[in-house]
Amino acid sequence: MMVGGYNKNMDMCIAITIAKDNYHKRRRSQVEKLIDHTFKHYFQKDPEAFWINENGQRRSRSVHYGDEFRFRKAWEEAEKNPVPVEQVIRYCNEFLTGIGVSPVANPRMDLKMMDLGKISYSDIKKEFCLLDERDIVWLKFSQTGHVGVVAQGNDINHDIPPSAAAYNYKDRAHRWVYTTAGIIIHRLGMRWDTSFVLVFPLMLNKSHYNRHEIETGIGNYLIDKGVPILDYYSHNF
Repeated sequence: MMVGGYNKNMDMCIAITIAKDNYHKRRRSQVEKLIDHTFKHYFQKDPEAFWINENGQRRSRSVHYGDEFRFRKAWEEAEKNPVPVEQVIRYCNEFLTGIGVSPVANPRMDLKMMDLGKISYSDIKKEFCLLDERDIVWLKFSQTGHVGVVAQGNDINHDIPPSAAAYNYKDRAHRWVYTTAGIIIHRLGMRWDTSFVLVFPLMLNKSHYNRHEIETGIGNYLIDKGVPILDYYSHNF
């Protein structure tokens, strides 16, 4: 009813809408604080993944030019019993749910009938409404059942050098030809399980984390849950 040109019902509706909006903002803030309290430490980089050179600069540990650090850690991880793939999936989804990112019901991508080069990242982006086709975290496994690496991006691979002599090969753009994970697998005398990978598309529309941070978080969460990872430090970079 209009009273002196003033609509009381409209004013009440506006007030209710503002109150609801403020409630949801407070609730969202409370949830984010809970997430930060419970999961924030998983986003921390492992100091052991780095070393300090003579100029005081922090450098990443590598597998090149005689650096044995990551190989030693890989041997330690390889001696541990692998965790079943289904349990690894549950842990990954636990973490995603915990930070407010949608879990993935079926992250297992069967590669028995598919060439890695034919993976359509644009189709994954479209299906999951991703902001960027690189917004995925993926895991590959050794034939022994160990998690080989936790990685992110649109570059799923099963590369492995033919010999130790190839560890330090670079292409014309001066990039390493073989990945650290592939070199580690070769050094361990293992092979990749090329039949599948786990792919977790990251729907980040409402998340304040990016794919790099979530890669680090998932890797650290798996380690905390007792999952051996052969390329133990890769998710820190």
